[in-house]
Amino acid sequence: DTKVRDAFAIVAEGGLTSARSAAEAMTGPNREQALAGVAQGWAKSDLAGAIAWTKALPEGANRDEVIRAALLGKAAVDPAAALDLVGLVPPGGRPGYFATTTGARVLTEAAKADFDATIAWIAVHPGRLGRDDMDGLAKAVTERLNADAVGFLTSRAADGSLLAITPAIDHAILN
Repeated sequence: DTKVRDAFAIVAEGGLTSARSAAEAMTGPNREQALAGVAQGWAKSDLAGAIAWTKALPEGANRDEVIRAALLGKAAVDPAAALDLVGLVPPGGRPGYFATTTGARVLTEAAKADFDATIAWIAVHPGRLGRDDMDGLAKAVTERLNADAVGFLTSRAADGSLLAITPAIDHAILN
């Protein structure tokens, strides 16, 4: 459930100072989501600032998760920049859960923002993201395969990205 994070991301885009103050003052189970939402909204306009703020959060805050949220925000506006920085935090992920690694989460947002730019980045950086990370593309690839499988696969072969996105294609076909 990301409702609190999503709400704080919206508030941060409209008024960073008040969103930051509210998130920092929170206690309890929603604090992490609030901090993550601020970072996500902030990163759309100033990723470096959001990351610096995150690194300065007091002990006890899950800084890695807040940075992941910042990367999601950046992926929504600049997929390549976010993908370049995926290694800032450990891969994370929950065993047995689909597309929960940092790479998978960033790929999901990047593909929503600009699928072609995301695929181009993957083709230029083969092997940079693992098989579990590629699960983040499964939904976008599935949609494109369902709409026009031959056209999609032909265009991926022509632009040289077919091999790089094979794990996402495998997953899409499997399901």
